[in-house]
Order: sequence, then C-alpha cells, then structure tokens
Amino acid sequence: SNIVAGNNVSGTLPSELFQLPSLSILNLASNLLTGPLPDNLMASKTMRRLDLRNNRLNGTIPEVEPFLGYLEINLSKNLLFGNIPE
Repeated sequence: SNIVAGNNVSGTLPSELFQLPSLSILNLASNLLTGPLPDNLMASKTMRRLDLRNNRLNGTIPEVEPFLGYLEINLSKNLLFGNIPE
C-alpha cells in the first residue's frame, strides 16, 4: 500500500500507477493533484482502496464495467462529474 496523503504532491495522476501489479491501497488524499483521471483508473485488478479526495482533479469519472476489485473509492472534493460504477 502507498499512503501519501497531505504531502502537497502536485501534478497529474500518472496512469502507470494503475498498472502496478502489487498495489492494493493508494491514498493520495489532500494533495494538489490536477488534471483528469487516467483512462485506466478502473482497470487495476489488484486495487482495493483508492482515496483521491480533496485534490484538484477535474473531468469525467471513467465509465468501466464491471468495477473489478475495488472495495472502496473516494473521489469527493474534486471537480469531477459522472457516476462511479456499482
């Protein structure tokens, strides 16, 4: 797991994060991330918890069905629109 919450991490969210085979928890909450969510955000088969709340991410939430392995995802307090697949 990687927890880098509240560390003023800035820039865009690299799509390579969601290709890491052993990453199951990613917490980048309360940073300064900007830009759209990567298209492969929902493609991780190992990710169980993703917390990107309270950043400056914008654009649409990728629509991918089924929602694979995620148990918990928090995208609140960003400038995103769309639905999180169930």
